[in-house]
Amino acid sequence: MVASAAVLVVPALYQAAPALAQPHFLALGIGVGILSSAIPYSVELMAMERVPPTIFGVLLSLQPFMAALMGFLVLGQHVSALEATGLVLVIAASIGVTVGGKNASIATEPVAA
Repeated sequence: MVASAAVLVVPALYQAAPALAQPHFLALGIGVGILSSAIPYSVELMAMERVPPTIFGVLLSLQPFMAALMGFLVLGQHVSALEATGLVLVIAASIGVTVGGKNASIATEPVAA
């Protein structure tokens, strides 16, 4: 986030300089920053301590779906059939690895031929 902010700060200041002098817009910007990163990250850290790893992994795999749902409800964005298929495949793969991964083992020694 720091790197992207450093890249975008000059064009943003050039375009939004008049708005930055208004406290209302500064408060909105701070609010968006807190609500979009600080609070969700804190909630995830608290959940990670209290929820079993498999359940936490499944819940995290639902994030793409929730993002698409919020995009639809709040912004009116639509998901194409190809994008919906991609969402389903990513979620299914994540759930499969999370749930099935606890019994799988990774070979640490090479197999002799």
